[in-house]
Amino acid sequence: GKGVISVTSNIAPAEMAGMVAAYLRGDVGEARQLHHRLLPLCDAMFIETNPIPVKGALSIMGMIDNELRLPLVSLGSRGLDTVRKSLADFGIIGA
Repeated sequence: GKGVISVTSNIAPAEMAGMVAAYLRGDVGEARQLHHRLLPLCDAMFIETNPIPVKGALSIMGMIDNELRLPLVSLGSRGLDTVRKSLADFGIIGA
């Protein structure tokens, strides 16, 4: 197979697909640029156990309700602030 398994692709699918496509066509420079742009967003998706941050992000984006099954619990206010800031910095939501 060619591609990635990516949590971040749930919130920035076009950018993740673009990074993989650039790499697969041999444009390592563009892939690296996209990787560095995506990295803060990727880091924010792992401030807690997956899928807690990505579900929080999708909730902030208005795409899903922020519901989890035990033993998982929703991000606290500090985690939500971190995710919200990463989404805003990336341009997915307004500041």
